[in-house]
Amino acid sequence: MGLALLASSALVSSAVLAAEYVVDTPTTETNGDLLGHVLVGGGNLTISDTGSITTTGQFATGILAVTNNPNITNTGIIFTTGIGAIGIQVQNDNVVNNSGCAVSAQRESFWFTGAGSTLNLMAPSFIGWEIDLGTDTTLTITTGRSQSVLWTF
Repeated sequence: MGLALLASSALVSSAVLAAEYVVDTPTTETNGDLLGHVLVGGGNLTISDTGSITTTGQFATGILAVTNNPNITNTGIIFTTGIGAIGIQVQNDNVVNNSGCAVSAQRESFWFTGAGSTLNLMAPSFIGWEIDLGTDTTLTITTGRSQSVLWTF
């Protein structure tokens, strides 16, 4: 059973190959069976507080980090609604920093499929659905103002 928190392949649509990539405006994928944003070349991905990634298709994952050592920072919104769609999926040795909103209506909000990754949840994170930490993932939770927490095990 996964960890649920509430706190205040397919075709690739957007491949990130640069060292730095910032999403600072709303983006939506509705074509079905597509990934929202894929981090394939290392580097860093930031979803700013004015940015969002929304997917509606089947298996349309918001972010898929398929390389080692990228850093993903979300202060915006990641929202997936399709069957099998994951908010953020990462493999080995990735760092995910979240103080934004990550909601998946059908599957995990965060899914760590490899070993040695880190998930930093900071106030006012809002997580909707499960978190699967995989193997040897470090979880750090920093609480603060305006943060409500619901833990379901």
